[in-house]
Amino acid sequence: MPVNTSGTAKKRPDLASLIVGSRDVREAKIPPQLYYGPRRAGKTVLGATASEQWPEDRKAGSGGTTITLEDILWVPFDAGALDALSGFNVEVENVVNVNAAFEYYNDNASAALSLIEEAIANVLTKNDSIRFVVIDTLSQLDSQLEAYYHGVVDDSQTLYRSMLGRHRNFASFLKTMPATPIELCHSRLVGEARGKKGDEANAKKRDKAAKAAKYFVVPEAEPAITGKGGEIYRANTSIQGVVLANNNAVSRALERRVFFRLKDGFEASSRFETVLDTDGKGEEPNLRAIYRKVGYIEESQNG
Repeated sequence: MPVNTSGTAKKRPDLASLIVGSRDVREAKIPPQLYYGPRRAGKTVLGATASEQWPEDRKAGSGGTTITLEDILWVPFDAGALDALSGFNVEVENVVNVNAAFEYYNDNASAALSLIEEAIANVLTKNDSIRFVVIDTLSQLDSQLEAYYHGVVDDSQTLYRSMLGRHRNFASFLKTMPATPIELCHSRLVGEARGKKGDEANAKKRDKAAKAAKYFVVPEAEPAITGKGGEIYRANTSIQGVVLANNNAVSRALERRVFFRLKDGFEASSRFETVLDTDGKGEEPNLRAIYRKVGYIEESQNG
């Protein structure tokens, strides 16, 4: 169902008004996006680059006047999610207090998520300058949902069905918001086991793969969401990118790239295959630049 953020009854649209040109539909908002990759690959900073206020010429640790992003609403499920922005002297004006929601409902993740959805809808109603909502990360939300449902259901089938249903509802909520969702997610190897033993086994696989290749390699990865939850978010986003980081083989400097097609086991896609990542080497991790490249903002704009 569409999200009604106004709090008032909606008037049925005139039938003629429902027929528009493709440009009118496209200009309504930049489409929903999903970006996933290993931890510390740069996903949080990538999300922040969607803002008009993001200082595109600023490097981490270079100092400068503190800049506040006013057109982004941040939903930080990960602890310390915004720490990465402090290195750029960047702050976010609107942040959902996720911890307060979970504390109020005693870690009932489903109820807490409903409260968070209400908070998002409320602020979007009152502040139409917010153009983006960053979810940081879907993986941590998934872990919180799993911990909650483990305590209230008796079998794994019911657990996964309950989690899948909650993810489906949240994905639908995000897609129908008036602002653009930027969904960030950690990655895992396909079939990766949870827990310490699984982490150790997969770390060995990654190390082996890294030694066998020189650049941006992690084999057969997928969004780290339980069951088929990742497929739900993929189905509800128009652009899916993979964020990877590695030391340059020559300069040894840390490089980050965003890939929009299959890359070393990471599956990504977009509706702009003839424009984005055409050489398979990825794009610079700057969403404003990517939006300009595909025509969602004017080339002359410098966020």
